[in-house]
Amino acid sequence: MAGPMDVGLDTIYNFQLEPQIMGELIKLYGRGTGLHEIITFGGNVIDIASNQYTVHSQGSMLNYIVTQAQVAASAGAGQPITIRVADDANGDQLLQENDVVLIPGEYVNAAVSTSPCKVQVTGVTDNGATVDFECTPLLATDDVDTVIPANTPLQVTLGNYAPGTNGGNERKMGWYQDTFYTAIKKAAFALGGSTQSTKRYQDTMKNGMPGMFSISSIIADFNLDAAISDELLVGVVPDNVTQVDFNGVARTVRGTKGLWPHLVDDGMLQEYIEDYAISDFDDVSEGFESQGVLSKFATFCMGSDLYRGLENSGLEFITEFSGGTDLMKNMGEMGIEFRRIKKNGIDFAIVKLDTFSNPFTYGLSSYNWKKFGFIVPSEYAMVRNVGGNDTVELSNLTLGYKNYNGENRRRVFGYVTGMTGRQQNAQLSTRFDADGGEFLSEFALIATKVNQMIRVQPAS
Repeated sequence: MAGPMDVGLDTIYNFQLEPQIMGELIKLYGRGTGLHEIITFGGNVIDIASNQYTVHSQGSMLNYIVTQAQVAASAGAGQPITIRVADDANGDQLLQENDVVLIPGEYVNAAVSTSPCKVQVTGVTDNGATVDFECTPLLATDDVDTVIPANTPLQVTLGNYAPGTNGGNERKMGWYQDTFYTAIKKAAFALGGSTQSTKRYQDTMKNGMPGMFSISSIIADFNLDAAISDELLVGVVPDNVTQVDFNGVARTVRGTKGLWPHLVDDGMLQEYIEDYAISDFDDVSEGFESQGVLSKFATFCMGSDLYRGLENSGLEFITEFSGGTDLMKNMGEMGIEFRRIKKNGIDFAIVKLDTFSNPFTYGLSSYNWKKFGFIVPSEYAMVRNVGGNDTVELSNLTLGYKNYNGENRRRVFGYVTGMTGRQQNAQLSTRFDADGGEFLSEFALIATKVNQMIRVQPAS
């Protein structure tokens, strides 16, 4: 053979060439932070002893009314007006005879007054689902001379009485019962025979690990965590899908109501235009005040677009860390990046939820999660578990795992052993030449004081 030993020789005898393999395994996609991590790092995890956890909440001792129709102007100074109010869900009334309603000053005396006009209920006409209350000003000079629109909230207080008159009105306080249901999530992995005993590049790579068994189990473990985060965020309580159990009986699949459906049903809504601005934090403070929030700490979880807009708005973040909630401390210790803003006396922990930007899930272009967020104040509630005697203090967002009487379903794992030789002298689960494992978790999201939480989304 004439000629130099050049690339042509390499082409003919390429089996002689040593492949150049980088000695580090590159992981294209990271784990990210989800709602599962946020609740867990905050230390808000408990054990529950049933597939449903029912708590009672106490309503407000003060209530207001909402006008069901326009309130016509009075016939003159000191003359009565008629306020129509709907019955509540139980067919009762929050307004009673002799109660006093405060009419905003803008509807009184040609809008020259900033002080509310106090009108006392002096007559009641029951229409069935609604009641008309005749209300007379306490002052003869007061004149409700401007129409009050329908759906106007009005403050109510106890009435004024003359000496020697009949007694006052009894008041009721609303009680609420909420039941939270567990979800069951499962993950599994399988490994065919002769797979683990085949050497691969990643066995000796930096960031790698020997064999496929550990990799496949990590994938299943990761998927279970991701599924729990999904359920905690957007889960529902199913009533339309069944599966056949080991006895051949059809049973409804179990799910727990996620935070976002809770927020849609019972939380506050804040809409922002373009980028989230400092004035929007002022609205948050007002919202908290309207719902009696006492805490000075709140967690603001958001998608990447909302987070980027917040950074671009020129707000000054607090860089130094000084105390705060357990969530703030644990996030710092676990290496999760968060930033802080203090506005109107409230310390906000700003957390970018990576799961909202995951290009394979919430970050898909079909959804708008990157622009969404939610604000949760650090509030606690004393609740009693119905059916049990335990009274506990719960965070307003708590993750409950089913664990009682020796059966702990927080993280159930079991091997499925086959004829692979990987586990010597192990009791066989299958005669097939395969190995595997099963993961299972049963849990519930317990969300209290949802009325104090805020769902944040763009106005569009």
